[in-house]
This record gives sequence, structure tokens and C-alpha cells, in this order.
Amino acid sequence: MSEDHSYSKLENAEYDQHRNPDEAYLTFTIPQCQHVRHITFDISSHDQGWSNYRHQWGTYEDSHTWFEVGVVPTDGGNGSPADATRHVIQRNVHARRQTTNHIVSWDDESASTEVGEWMKALKPGTTVGVFARALYPGWVNHVERVAVRLETLV
Repeated sequence: MSEDHSYSKLENAEYDQHRNPDEAYLTFTIPQCQHVRHITFDISSHDQGWSNYRHQWGTYEDSHTWFEVGVVPTDGGNGSPADATRHVIQRNVHARRQTTNHIVSWDDESASTEVGEWMKALKPGTTVGVFARALYPGWVNHVERVAVRLETLV
């Protein structure tokens, strides 16, 4: 039998290269279950809206704003290396000022081996974070909303 669990945050926030990369935009706790079967991320965001690389505008090439997911260490950041592993969810469209909505779904069987193994390793009570990232001067990740839906096997 499976159960659905939803988590979301609707709050405008800006993440640039100076913002703490360990500050999660959204956190949630894995509920009581055998394992996580499916994760869907629904992200509304955009970058700063310009770059010097006009030929990449409107593409995902060399976008330096993106989202990651990973376990949030409960011991002040001294977790094991496996706990520190993050997986890229989605990049923003390069040099696009308008908000874009991205829906990304991962299945424990069809996701890349690394992601599938990570999903299967998530245990009840584990805190997971969605992290908005930006790299290099001038790049800004403008986040409007992140929603996560989990399907768990109970």
C-alpha cells in the first residue's frame, strides 16, 4: 500500500553566491514508511534575467542557478559523506527574468542509479532539504515556490 505526503513553501527568496549553500529553502521529514517510491518536485523560479552570453539566453546551457536535494545533517553538519550527497533537481533557464515552472519526477526504480539508491536509503525521521543555489557574481536564483510530493510504501 502507498501513501502520498505533500510539502510546500510559497515565499519569494533570492539566493546568490554569498548566501549559505547549506540553508535549505524547504525542509521536510520522511514519514513512517518502508521506503520512498516516488518524489515529485514542483519548482517556480527564475535567474537574474541577463548574462553576457546572449547565445545561451533561453536555454539551460551554462545556467549557474539551480536546485539540489539532500539530507540535512542533524549533528551540526558533521554527518557522513553519504549524508552530504546532494542531487541536482533542475537548473533555471539561462538569462530569463520570467518565472518558469518545472515539474521533475523521480521514481526509485527508474531514476539514475545514484538517485534511486539515495531514495531507497531515506529512512523515517530523516530531514531532507531542497536547496536553491547560485554560483558566480551577478547570478541570482529567484525562488517563488517549491512543492514536494512523496509517494511512500507503507
